[in-house]
Amino acid sequence: MFPELLAADAERERKYYADRGMAVPSTKEQTGSSNTERSEEETPNVVQYKDEIQFRLDYDTRSQEPEDGPRLGPLRKPIITTSARVTVMHLKKFIAMDLKFPNVKEIDVLYRDEVLGTEHTVEYILKSRGHRPHDEAVLLFRRRNAAFPSS
Repeated sequence: MFPELLAADAERERKYYADRGMAVPSTKEQTGSSNTERSEEETPNVVQYKDEIQFRLDYDTRSQEPEDGPRLGPLRKPIITTSARVTVMHLKKFIAMDLKFPNVKEIDVLYRDEVLGTEHTVEYILKSRGHRPHDEAVLLFRRRNAAFPSS
């Protein structure tokens, strides 16, 4: 990617070993091939993930928060574009930071009225809960001790 840096590094390494009277260890870069000249079969297998995901993170307006203590409300920017490998705990921390809520443990994140575990990724949640790829994914959040109105 940066051949001038590679050449400078090789020169420093050669000088280091020469100053100490040692033989320079043999590497592929010094035997004629460099990182920029690698053939495709030498390139390591790299798994490409299409892991960017977009979803809506809304405040659950059905919940009734207790009168005491800090309150939650809607986010300033409810549309989230992030890695699909983000966990529910990451979302809770984001919500707490954005709304200046002091306790992450008091926040619940829901998908289709199911409280989600903190270790689940958004990708896992959407795949395992029957989300259709072309529909908008909507996750809700609320305060943990919030009571629901009786229907």
